[in-house]
Amino acid sequence: MRGTWIQEAVGRPTIVFVHGILSDGVTCWTNANGTYWPGLVAETLADHGAYVFTYKTGYFSRAYGIGDAVEALEVHLGLDGLLDGRPLIFVAHSMGGLVVRKLLVRLTADATNVNGRFGLFLVGSPTLGASLANWLAPFAFLLNHAQAIALRFGEGNRWLVDLDHDFVRLKESGRFHLIGRELVEDVPPRYLFAPVVPSFSAAKYFDRSYKVPDTDHMSIAKPGDADAIQHRLLVAFVQEAQRHWLINEPWIAGASSTVSEPILRKRAPNGMQEQTGRPFDPLVPCEHRSNTTFVRRGRMRTAYPTDLSFAQLYDQDFYIEPRVSAFRDGSALTDVSGAERAVTDVIEKLIAQRSVLILGEPGAGKSFLTYLIQRRLMEQDVDATCLNFIDLLDIVATSGLPSEDQEIIILDGLDEGQVEGARLDAAMSLSTDLSGRGRVLCVCRRENYELALCRILPPKCFDEILFVLPWRPDIEFKKFIEKLAEKGYTRAPEILSAVRDVPELQSLVTRPLHARMLSYLWQDDELSSPLLAPNLAFVYEAYMRKFARSVTGASSEAWTEQDVLAQWRSLAWREFRGKPAHRGRIEASTLAELINDRQTLQRAVLGILNRVESARGEHYEFLHHSFYEFLVSWEFLERLRAACNTGNAADAVDLFRLDMTREIRHYAVAQLNGDGFASSCDITDFLSQVYDLARGETGTERSLLETCNLIVYFLSRYVTSKASPRLRRLLSNESLPFLRTSLYWGAAAVDNIDCTRAYVDELLENKEMRALNRGYHLYYYGDLDSHTAPPYEDNDSAANWSRTRRALGERTKSLQSGPIAKCYLDIVTFLDLAHFHATGLKEIEIKSIEQALARMEDVWGEQVTRVSQAFARNSSGALGT
Repeated sequence: MRGTWIQEAVGRPTIVFVHGILSDGVTCWTNANGTYWPGLVAETLADHGAYVFTYKTGYFSRAYGIGDAVEALEVHLGLDGLLDGRPLIFVAHSMGGLVVRKLLVRLTADATNVNGRFGLFLVGSPTLGASLANWLAPFAFLLNHAQAIALRFGEGNRWLVDLDHDFVRLKESGRFHLIGRELVEDVPPRYLFAPVVPSFSAAKYFDRSYKVPDTDHMSIAKPGDADAIQHRLLVAFVQEAQRHWLINEPWIAGASSTVSEPILRKRAPNGMQEQTGRPFDPLVPCEHRSNTTFVRRGRMRTAYPTDLSFAQLYDQDFYIEPRVSAFRDGSALTDVSGAERAVTDVIEKLIAQRSVLILGEPGAGKSFLTYLIQRRLMEQDVDATCLNFIDLLDIVATSGLPSEDQEIIILDGLDEGQVEGARLDAAMSLSTDLSGRGRVLCVCRRENYELALCRILPPKCFDEILFVLPWRPDIEFKKFIEKLAEKGYTRAPEILSAVRDVPELQSLVTRPLHARMLSYLWQDDELSSPLLAPNLAFVYEAYMRKFARSVTGASSEAWTEQDVLAQWRSLAWREFRGKPAHRGRIEASTLAELINDRQTLQRAVLGILNRVESARGEHYEFLHHSFYEFLVSWEFLERLRAACNTGNAADAVDLFRLDMTREIRHYAVAQLNGDGFASSCDITDFLSQVYDLARGETGTERSLLETCNLIVYFLSRYVTSKASPRLRRLLSNESLPFLRTSLYWGAAAVDNIDCTRAYVDELLENKEMRALNRGYHLYYYGDLDSHTAPPYEDNDSAANWSRTRRALGERTKSLQSGPIAKCYLDIVTFLDLAHFHATGLKEIEIKSIEQALARMEDVWGEQVTRVSQAFARNSSGALGT
């Protein structure tokens, strides 16, 4: 008994061949001309696995029964890493079909394999027995041949009848994502008068069966070449199974395989051989580094279809070619200079020893772009290594900076250097050295670059800075949905029509991540309608809920959707609390402590994580960083609600002391305003109590100001009429200028006209308050470093305010973009900034401000007249006192 690998899989299903009675793993599948079916499959289906199992069966196997063969198959599959959640397609001949069906029934009781994906390609396999077994009955009883006895026809064969009933129940239960097809033999073998396995016994379980012309019970399993109908049907079935799993059963493939994954062998581009199971080693030659990181990158998974890796997206032509364009620092998202650049243009620059920085929004497809560039470089025999900062620092520490002619370095996540604490200076210095050597590609979130890195990196650090352009709803998104439709996505017309008609959806699908999430939700008939989604946070929450359901399945453990979501939030929160500025990287030891061998929990946790191998060992990251951020925001709100319901203001103060990123704050506010947040207490009243408690506590000035400012942020973003009086009360008791600025901002955000009028009066008279207001704007819009400690002040007339100018200029164009009080405050601030920084306004800016002030005169009365007069008197077109 043994299991033999003909070819190991790389990101694709493995086809497992199981022979029948009185045969073996060679004889069963070998044609008279020497064609070996498993070998033919390996040649035809590149990157798919081909595995042959041989068990004990012969004339003298005696008491070794079918149950023993089932036990042997399960043991060998387990030892060879094939029962770890990856998809399997069984090709089973004759009694081999009984062995496989019994194995699937047995696996039902194991929670590890519930939700597993299996294909069953039965070749002349009996349902209720075989005539050959009846013919051999005398010999079977004489030799005590357990297998032949079990194969007898007849209602008295309770073993077969029970297996038939158990398998039918399993198939109908949906506990496995099971798809199947049956081949039927056509003619009897020599010396028999009827086929060994007649049609009614060989074609029972699945909708379609096929009688293979002129084949008997033996020859049906021995195709002569790639054109044989049996082989062509198998190839088509493998492709059909993958399409079915891709669309209808989007469970997370290989979740368990991230724990124990066998060494995978892959034929790399241009014939390079790579052992992907070897750990990453910074000391080995660059060829190995390139190969290892290439495969490591290819294993990363995507949001939807949730069971596809980057490599599979590429191999199945299931991706949309990214577009990039030259980026002008400080420009609007859609305002980029220069024509579009193809990926090939970027590659040519890298080969020509240029350094390139590519910026993009979260979910814009930056990570897949790095995989695509690395793949195409390697196809041109150019060594390209994709690294993170930690690996790169280790390479430099051990072997020095790679020379320009060695390899191209792709650094995905330039902003990760910010989270290395004391290593930040070293990381930034290294990125400068890299850009100077050329042949380096760095990728970074646009906001992280604009808010921090552009101030750290020297000017002209990169030869060229590019920007990943958004998807266009009628072009890239449409192509993506059309590709889904080709794979069986049934609701393509509906989603295309809805996106065409709904502006909010058009905005949503400009980022590939969000487009994939929306597609995943839209395909589910249980979802009422994404058209009802009030904000992006709703889409994330609905996605996570469906995601959790797909992971739990019909588990034998009592894990529910809520259990899985709570575990995901807890995992994200644990990392967030331990490393507030961290990117959600989870050490393997931490994960091992968490899952504690509970199989359902293991599957649930690993379902949302990618395994990453690095020089320092194995760690895990969330499928997308925004998933981590959203889960943190969700857990924050759950804890805030619990504190509110119990009246525990002290716990809430602790929550607001945490250093949340801008994205986490935005998600939390959106959820707070959604239908899902419900509390037994008045959240606005509770937040004002939390502010009072935080204000009275002792501590550093920075902690006090940051905590209270964050509380005001949440209070002023909660859409309710109760927020305004709470803010007024806090303002009446506040004496610190910075916190008064924060509260005035909050009052403007909830459209409190009286408070904003009083604030503008104070600004016109108070130089210190004007500096704080300008600084608050500069910090909010990114002209001040995000690590700046409060109070935020603008006392340097030479300081850059281009991002704030761009943002405020956009807001003055229309009063429909927010509360009128906030718009008015923005105009006053715009004029003050221009005056303080001695910036002449453009004609279009002056015109939009004049028009906006004219429309506001009825609301603001004499005050807007004062502002207008000051504006008219100033030669620069700015407010001056």
